[in-house]
Parts: sequence; C-alpha cells; structure tokens
Amino acid sequence: MFVTGEILHDIGKSIEYRQNDYGRWAMSRFGKRVGHKVGGALIVGIAAKHCRLLKREQLEDLLHIITSSYVPASAEYRAPETMEASALSAIDRLCAGRVPVH
Repeated sequence: MFVTGEILHDIGKSIEYRQNDYGRWAMSRFGKRVGHKVGGALIVGIAAKHCRLLKREQLEDLLHIITSSYVPASAEYRAPETMEASALSAIDRLCAGRVPVH
C-alpha cells in the first residue's frame, strides 16, 4: 500500500497544472480552486471504482495516504494516522526541503 501511495500521492498535479498559450505551465482553474490532493483522490477513487481491485478499506487507506502527505497544518487536512501515511508525509517534507537534514 505504501508503494502505491508513494506513486500516486501527486497524481492530482496532472490536473492542477496546464500549459498556457505560451507553452509555460501554470496552475489551472481546478488547481486554484480545488488542488492536487483532492484531485488525486478523485482520480484514484474513479480508477478504483472501474478496476474493482481494492476492497473499500484498502481504498480508504490509500486515499488517507494520498491526502495526508505533507501539507502545512493551516491547510486543515487530516494528519497521518497510519505508519504508511506518516512515512510518506515525512518523505514529502524532506523532498520539499521542510525538514533539515543533518
């Protein structure tokens, strides 16, 4: 589950950004209003519904991993509650440069 969450946790960025008329990437209307975490949860939820490979509890765990990866506390997303979600959140913070490495 951890590896799947790691692979999919930023999948919502595929709809959060779009190329503008000048060939540069800019935040889409969806990105500005909804964001990539909710977008990713929507994409994964729709895919899971069509594939029918995950049990309900597994999908909930995967969605938890995706939506609780690193975000500022002020964003009011759920805090990681599983070992997998906590690990991904820590890795995401490291990649974002939010945790000093000594």
